[in-house]
Amino acid sequence: MKSSKNAGDDPKDPKKKARNLLNRFPFTDLSIAVSRNGSERENFLRAFVETSTPRSYKWVREAAGLIYPVELPLFPTPVLSWVEIDTIFRNVTPPHNVSINVDAGKELFDLVRPKKYKAYPHDGEVLRIGHNQVVFIGLDFYVVDGDRLVFQYPQPRAQPVFDDYVAAVMMSMIFHAYVYGDYAEADVELADLSADEPKKPRNARIRRIGRNEIIGRDELTREIEDVYETLRALVEIKP
Repeated sequence: MKSSKNAGDDPKDPKKKARNLLNRFPFTDLSIAVSRNGSERENFLRAFVETSTPRSYKWVREAAGLIYPVELPLFPTPVLSWVEIDTIFRNVTPPHNVSINVDAGKELFDLVRPKKYKAYPHDGEVLRIGHNQVVFIGLDFYVVDGDRLVFQYPQPRAQPVFDDYVAAVMMSMIFHAYVYGDYAEADVELADLSADEPKKPRNARIRRIGRNEIIGRDELTREIEDVYETLRALVEIKP
């Protein structure tokens, strides 16, 4: 007797593939897509769907807690040197991703360590869009800078695509996901490691946004929903 199988259980089912892609669509790519319009948005998303690359900054994102460093409750916080962190990167990162993660990690270390932030763990938040879609941001700590509490997102990519509007989109999404309740007075920043111009070296800097510059939740939601709809359509028609 043949067992029945729902179409949604088939890993090759286009709708399931679309859902899986939406769930792992990087926050940085979403920010870039939201900042673009019309054919530019579609072309960017098409390139994302059709390009498979093993390059990833996953390891520098996961090591951010060591770089700042984030103080863990009930445990002494190790303040590792760059040499120690570099060794960790080289031991845990796949060979084809070592150089970009080491480069970004060193840039982030040199940018934030001299500022002597206090950093503390925070539950990673998501931005809820509609009834069943969430944007995963991946920020699981906050910093204290003097008398300011700040959600500071490390942006490790080198490509000069993070212009003022993309940065505003990123920080606005973080604001709407994180700044509420006990954290309602928090600021939002980017520790941006990208270059300013093509073929130029990274220009690591802290980027800030004022509350009067935050993009409204409704406007962001409309644009994100359009990005997801376009992405879903591209995935479902891709052979």
